[in-house]
Amino acid sequence: MENKPREFWIGSGQLMPHPRASTGTLIPSDYVIRKMGGVHITVDDNGTTMRWDMSSANWSSLYFAREWLPNMPAPYALKFFNAGWFTETLPAPDGLRDRIHALITRADMHLSDRVFTRTFVPQPKLLPPLLRASWEAGTADEDDSVECAVDVGTGTHRVERVGENSAMANVWGVSRESQPCRTGNHYDRVVSRAYFDVLRNGRPHYDHVFAAMPDPGGEVQWRSYQRLIYPAGNGQGRYRLIRVVSEECQVAIPLL
Repeated sequence: MENKPREFWIGSGQLMPHPRASTGTLIPSDYVIRKMGGVHITVDDNGTTMRWDMSSANWSSLYFAREWLPNMPAPYALKFFNAGWFTETLPAPDGLRDRIHALITRADMHLSDRVFTRTFVPQPKLLPPLLRASWEAGTADEDDSVECAVDVGTGTHRVERVGENSAMANVWGVSRESQPCRTGNHYDRVVSRAYFDVLRNGRPHYDHVFAAMPDPGGEVQWRSYQRLIYPAGNGQGRYRLIRVVSEECQVAIPLL
């Protein structure tokens, strides 16, 4: 039987009750965090979660949380907002205080970009499982990948198919109208650059991506994933096909 989650609030360097409006009703948690600088702690059977906004949280509250949190049960999920929600998980108290302290010292860092990529030479033993299997097979399985039609001459592309087992489908479903499939925005322009390189040189491309993206509910989350991009033959007319197989995991793109 699961225990009822426990909730704590920290403000002005000390524990406090959940703030209420003048009418006596509880102020929504997101408003307390984003607008009032509150630090929110929840403890349940899955461990302890700490939520705060890097730009608005009071430093004395964060220092209080840094010393208090290791007394709560592991693992620890740190969820902090900076142009979107980051989530980091620490399995044990070791390093927890140091990580919170590092984030406190970076509170004035405001991320102006929303998409970061970094190219690597694949090392098969270090690839996440799905990418390793794809690399060893030399192709991207249809169900695990997203297929795009690319016109190198005009610099345009469109999503043709979203595999039902792909990383994209796991979050947004298989619709080609979902946010990651939309073209012409900043996210699309950054992540699609590699498509044209793959078709120009005919070789697979491997990189890491860290991007702030709205989830299906509209809340912006920072997501990190690794991907392999393969040339996949000719499409209709001028279009040529590429396949992208991705896996959500840690990336070597330190932001904060």
